[in-house]
Amino acid sequence: MCAALTASVLCAAPGIKTKYADAQQGDVTAYPDFVSDLDTGDIDCYAANGNRFAFCRGEYIYIYSGGSMSDAPQDDGSGGTAYIFEGGIMENSSESGIYAYKHTSVITNIGYGEDCLLFTDATGTNYSYLDGEAKKEQERAPAAQQTSTYIGESVFIYVAGDDSLVAIDMSLSEPVPYKPAPESAFSSLQKTSRGAYAIMDGGLCLIEQGEDEVVQVTPVLFRYTDTSHAEKIMTGDTAELLKTTRDARFAIAPAGQYVTEIDLSDMSGRYFTVAEGGTFRLEESSPALILCTTGNADIIVMGESAYITASLGANISAVTSAAPFAGAQLNYAAGIYGSPYMCDATELIRLEPGAKVTVAYQIKAADQSAAPGALAADFCKVTYTSDSGTVTEGYIASSFLTAYDFSGEDGQFTPPSSPEDYTEDNAVLTVVLVIIIVVLVIAGVAYLAYSSGSGKHGKKQQTDAGERKE
Repeated sequence: MCAALTASVLCAAPGIKTKYADAQQGDVTAYPDFVSDLDTGDIDCYAANGNRFAFCRGEYIYIYSGGSMSDAPQDDGSGGTAYIFEGGIMENSSESGIYAYKHTSVITNIGYGEDCLLFTDATGTNYSYLDGEAKKEQERAPAAQQTSTYIGESVFIYVAGDDSLVAIDMSLSEPVPYKPAPESAFSSLQKTSRGAYAIMDGGLCLIEQGEDEVVQVTPVLFRYTDTSHAEKIMTGDTAELLKTTRDARFAIAPAGQYVTEIDLSDMSGRYFTVAEGGTFRLEESSPALILCTTGNADIIVMGESAYITASLGANISAVTSAAPFAGAQLNYAAGIYGSPYMCDATELIRLEPGAKVTVAYQIKAADQSAAPGALAADFCKVTYTSDSGTVTEGYIASSFLTAYDFSGEDGQFTPPSSPEDYTEDNAVLTVVLVIIIVVLVIAGVAYLAYSSGSGKHGKKQQTDAGERKE
C-alpha cells in the first residue's frame, strides 16, 4: 500500500505534495523519518468520513485514512498552528508507486458512499472508486458543496454568495452574527462532529464555535506513515562494525519509535534486507541490546529479532560479574561473537570442541535490571589464541564453557593454595599430630598381631599335652 511519492507526481499534480527523509545519502546508513506530510493546498474538492479523506486536484484523487486528529491546534512547522491528523496512511493505487488515482478527466465532485467513493468528472459521468479501480455508476456523488450547516445546537454557519463565511447564533431571540471569520474564500462546507470542514484558500480547514461569539477557523494538516523507503536503507559499514568486539551496551527503545526488522544472515548487499516484521512503531517501550551504531542508526536486538532504528541516544552499560573460571574449554562447537548475540553477522571465529580460552568476566542476563530481557543468555568475555598466535577477543555463551586449568599444560601445575587461616604454628602442630597418629596406628597393628599369635601358640600347647597324657 505504501510506496514513495515520485517527482513525476509532484509535477503532474501541483499543490499535492509529500516529503520525507531520504534513505539514500551516499553510502552512509541513514534511517529515514517515516512520517510524511501531505500538503492539501490548492485542492478542488474533498470528501470526509470520520478519519477517511479523499482530496481531488485536477484528475487526481489522494486518499488518506486511519489517522487521529489532535485535540488542540499544534505547531505546523512553519510558525503557525493547525489541527494535525497523525498515524494515517496514504492509499497507493498504482504499480508506479504514485499516491493517487489518476482519472481520465478533471474531477468536479466527490463524496463517500456506503462502501466506496463516488465522484463526478467534468463530462458529468458518475463513478465509484474502490481499491484502485473506478467504475461508471448511476448513483451520483453526495453533494459536497453545501451552503450551510449547524455546529453544536445553536450556531448556524453558511457560505454566502460571495464565498465569505457567516455564522449566526440562532438560539437567541434575536439572532446575531458571530464575529467575522478570516477574510478568505470558503467553499465546500461539510458538517463534522466538531464543527464543519471547508476549503479555505485551497486547503482544508475546521470551523468551530469559539467563545465570545467568535468563529474559529483552523487549518488541518495530515501526516501519514510511509514505510516504502525502508527497502532502500544503505548498509554502509554495518557489516564491519558487527564484527568488531565492543563492550556490551543496552538502551530503551521508547514507545512510538519506528523500527525495521532486518535479516542479518546476509550483509553482502548494498541495502538492508527487510525481514518479515517490516517497519512499525513500538506500542510500548522495550529494552534493547545495541549491536553497533552506524550513520544515524542503531542495530539492535529485541527478543530474538534484529532491527535497525534511529539512534537511541543514551546507552546503558552492561552489568558485569567476576569470571566463573579464569580459563575455559568449549564443550561444543561454538563461535566467538563481537557482541553477546549469536548470529552470522556477529561471529568472529568458529571453534571446535576442546578449544581453550581465557575468561575476563561474565555478563549475566538476570543482572541487567536496567534493561530486563534484553540479553537472551549469559555470556563470557573471552580471549582465544590460535596456534599461529592470532588473538580473537569476543563473547561466548557461558553454557558452552567448562573450567580449564592452563597451568596444567607442559606439566606446570599451579601449587595448591593454602587455607585462609594457615600459619606456620598450625603447620608444625599438624605434622606432630600426624606422627603421633602414625605411631599409634603402628603400635595398634603390632599389638593385634602379637595377641593373635600368642593365642594360637597357647592353644597348640594345650592340644599337645592332652595327646601325651593319653
